[in-house]
Amino acid sequence: MPRGNRPPKVGMIFECAIGGPDLKVCEHLARMLQPDISIDRVPLLNKPNLIDQCAGVADTLLKTGCDRVLIIWDLDPGWGREPHCRGRDRAEILERLTQAGIDLSRVHLICIEKMLEAWLLADGRALSRVLSTDPHPMTVGDTRHSERVNDPKRTLMKIYRQNGRTYNQVSDAIRIAQALPDLSRIENCATFRRFAEKVTGGRLR
Repeated sequence: MPRGNRPPKVGMIFECAIGGPDLKVCEHLARMLQPDISIDRVPLLNKPNLIDQCAGVADTLLKTGCDRVLIIWDLDPGWGREPHCRGRDRAEILERLTQAGIDLSRVHLICIEKMLEAWLLADGRALSRVLSTDPHPMTVGDTRHSERVNDPKRTLMKIYRQNGRTYNQVSDAIRIAQALPDLSRIENCATFRRFAEKVTGGRLR
């Protein structure tokens, strides 16, 4: 828990590279949820690295002042392991954390269903803002139950193509997140709600 009156300090461990879309989007959303939050973020490049190295990184983050640590990864892709399995990913991460003697009450696992783009599809208002120009306003509807979409990234790419654009996850994912007017639509995603609860220490609002 945060000590005294200082802002909460949260560590976040990602499977992406430095400047990757998951890192940038999650940091932005965390600040929408809690503007005074302090974030220490560690990108570990891919899922195998995240599983193998998360315990040591989490230990360091907790010892250097983080109140809690979030380990964040996409269910898809499986990084060469089929079928993709949240339970297996979770079990392997918990095994590493337990072996390292990490306080599990301060480390929270967030597996996005199925990938970050599922969150971005949820709010058509943000997509409309990003895809519109003054001469050509666009209207994109919300994707209901976006976490059930089989391939959210491909679906988002299709929406971009239909509007004469090409989706680039590195630059466009954060643009969509920054265009969100609020979190009311994205909160329909169960894995986002879990992220929000862990960022805020259990409070969505």
